[in-house]
Amino acid sequence: MCFSKDGHYLCFVPAPEGHRDVPHHRCRPGLNHLAFRADTPADVAALREALIEQGIGLLYEDRYPHASSPDTHGVFFEGPERFKVEVVAPISGAVSS
Repeated sequence: MCFSKDGHYLCFVPAPEGHRDVPHHRCRPGLNHLAFRADTPADVAALREALIEQGIGLLYEDRYPHASSPDTHGVFFEGPERFKVEVVAPISGAVSS
């Protein structure tokens, strides 16, 4: 799955079949999750819709859009190797660190 916006390109490519003997789990040592910042809540909402259209498994849907914090609008999903990906945008007027 690949996404592009404003000259930025992000692509998640699954490992080749011969390298998947032991499935990834984000709670094992290694990569737990990747976090990205979006410009606006509308960008996050558009990404969420694209993920739903592609059948990508969303995480924390019961807390969408504030799973990160009340001051952010975010979406979480699993990449092809089951690591967590987080994309959040600050809510207008919120101060983020």
